[in-house]
Amino acid sequence: MRRANKKRLIPLALALALAMVGAALAVPYITVTVQGIGAGSNVIDNPILSTDVTWSLNAGDPDILDDIVINVTSTRDLSVENGNIIVKFYDDNDVLVYTKVVPVNSLTWTQDTNTGNYWAVIPLGTSITLDDGTGTLTITFGTTTLEQIFTSSHVWINKIAVVYQGP
Repeated sequence: MRRANKKRLIPLALALALAMVGAALAVPYITVTVQGIGAGSNVIDNPILSTDVTWSLNAGDPDILDDIVINVTSTRDLSVENGNIIVKFYDDNDVLVYTKVVPVNSLTWTQDTNTGNYWAVIPLGTSITLDDGTGTLTITFGTTTLEQIFTSSHVWINKIAVVYQGP
């Protein structure tokens, strides 16, 4: 090989070696952008308009709780969607004592002919058990008294939250 060709190969070999070292040391660069709540342009649709909670008392003895009826009103028929309605009961110390998750497509949604909205009743069953971490109270509808739920030492149900968790 001629001397002139050898002189040309040295810079090329050096450039190739530096390129390989640079590629080996390359670190991926990731950009993370945090967007504040409500700052985006896409709106998350919440179809729930309102929720009503009714305490049904026994007609013969108004101290006995027959049922807790939870009615939910929606802007559309949710029976074809995959979401949940979550019912949460809190005691007087803001401790979560009961949670029930109901798939929206398991409820019977009835359309109101006057408003066009839909409504459904969330079933709680024949009894529910409240647990504050230190004790429990089982409410059996038709036999549990209001005094057992709202005692002076501990109010078992102080707040009820109904949350829609969309698809």
